[in-house]
Amino acid sequence: MRGRYVMKKAKGISILLTFMLLVTVITGCTSGTAGTGTASPDSTTTADSTDASGSDTTAEDTKELDGQHLVIAINATFAPFESVKEVKNGEEVLEGLDIDLIEALSEKLGFTYEFDDMAFSGLIGALTSGRADVVISGISATEERKESVDFTRSYFTPLCAILCKEDAVYEHLSDLSGKTVAVSFGTTFQTLAEGIQGANVSAVDSTAVAFQEMQAGRADACLFDNNQAQTFAEENDGYVAVTLSADEAAQDPYAIACPKDSELTAVLDQALSELEEDGTINDLVVKWLGEEYLSGN
Repeated sequence: MRGRYVMKKAKGISILLTFMLLVTVITGCTSGTAGTGTASPDSTTTADSTDASGSDTTAEDTKELDGQHLVIAINATFAPFESVKEVKNGEEVLEGLDIDLIEALSEKLGFTYEFDDMAFSGLIGALTSGRADVVISGISATEERKESVDFTRSYFTPLCAILCKEDAVYEHLSDLSGKTVAVSFGTTFQTLAEGIQGANVSAVDSTAVAFQEMQAGRADACLFDNNQAQTFAEENDGYVAVTLSADEAAQDPYAIACPKDSELTAVLDQALSELEEDGTINDLVVKWLGEEYLSGN
């Protein structure tokens, strides 16, 4: 009896060990899959990225600059492209066409951003030194600037105007010969003024300071973007803005400046193209400059 009991006990132990071995194998296989990270509650499998029709929806939802934060260099003295609307809690609240355009690009591409307001003459330096990622500030894509930075496609073509007093109107650039012309330093308007034979050019920090030079009698006229000149004339009695033809005072189109060989240039260029095609840029031009400017863009 003792021997038979031992045999049954041994047989029972054998069956129990076999069962435990099977459980161990099954458990080992399951825990091994989870450990490799091939499936987790947060991951999306190939099947999950397709809808009922079998089409891939992941690429459609991905924005090209998701997760990137860009520092945008501007000179906020250039209404209606960028200006300080108010200062709230020590921070500048900006407005203008360029400000709205950056917001539209942000929504399309997924990046966040902050503006760095500085003197216009320092914009390109901020870009080449790495202190800024892009520049948008009514800046023209001149050949000289292209030596240092790259530009996207243009989004606006400006006109030039002479801002002067009503009792001393200058209708052409040649009329400014022998006169003192105030301009914002580092702009294409400075280059234009320096090309006027016999003119004395006063290059100052901003268009606002240039206008103050004329108000104080230290300048006879200013050369500005046409819309800005018109705004100064409307808001100040005794001044008039004379719009010059594109043939007389051709201006390089405004574009977004990026560091040399930056991948941002192509990305922003494509986005600008799409915003032009869907009418967003035209809507911004109408909002900030009026219907008449569409023909010049």
